[in-house]
Amino acid sequence: MGGRLLLQIDDIPDGGGGLAAGRGRPIHGLDETGDGAPTRTRLLLLDQGPEAGHGGASSSRLSALASVARASRPVPGAAAAIAAVDVAWDEPALCSRLASVVSGNSSLVRAVGWRQRRSLRVLDCTGGWARDALSLAAMGCGVRVLERDPTVAALLAVAEHLAQRQPPLREPSIARRVGVAEMDAAEALAEYMAGPAAACPDVVLLDPMFDRRGKAAAPSKAAQALRAIAGNGSDDATAELLEAALPLAAAGRCRVVVKLPSSSRVPLPAGTPAPDMTVGGKAVRFDVWLPRG
Repeated sequence: MGGRLLLQIDDIPDGGGGLAAGRGRPIHGLDETGDGAPTRTRLLLLDQGPEAGHGGASSSRLSALASVARASRPVPGAAAAIAAVDVAWDEPALCSRLASVVSGNSSLVRAVGWRQRRSLRVLDCTGGWARDALSLAAMGCGVRVLERDPTVAALLAVAEHLAQRQPPLREPSIARRVGVAEMDAAEALAEYMAGPAAACPDVVLLDPMFDRRGKAAAPSKAAQALRAIAGNGSDDATAELLEAALPLAAAGRCRVVVKLPSSSRVPLPAGTPAPDMTVGGKAVRFDVWLPRG
């Protein structure tokens, strides 16, 4: 993604397959098919390219919501070849992922310890597009999603609102188990450490955004869009999160799970204690610190 990102709403025919929520009721109040056919609303992030310049996205949640409400028609002249990322929570590829996760046989599910305790409370400290949070919610976990970038948080708020009408997998309870907040995770973790142990989540999940290094594979379109908005991560930011999260595990308050590329080219910051276990996957691994005591 190399230029200005545009958020566009459009309605498309619902292809069925149990992935959309029946008849679409778009948040801008229009049924653009005009023939009563089932539709679903997409939340598309479009890259307009370098020639579009750099228009700063609004950091105000209300402004972002207002912009979405106005974007009820495709942008004139937008090329069909422009790569688009649908960040709605009933996006078909995401729903396919959720359906596979429900089996319980995934690295994420094993890393958070779901098999040992099915009604987990999870704090997702690096919300992004909430894909991992929705996967855990599909398993029955309650997930609090924190996102410090105001623009990403605003987009998550729009997706959360739309999910009330278009729930993932046609299951409203999945979206209801996810709560989104714009907040710096390090501050939240410090509050949990200072507060009563009973108030702590069962699992703290971190998915740091590392700079690309070496010959690592190119990130997905969704990850590219996230980087275009929130920027690349840094070792300092990762170290700050770990320094706030790991004391919770050391104090026996919760499990800490860190999602990393499966390649060892991206190490944890120096001085980080070794994880108690690692759950491997094809593209990513999960380093896990268990609660002590």
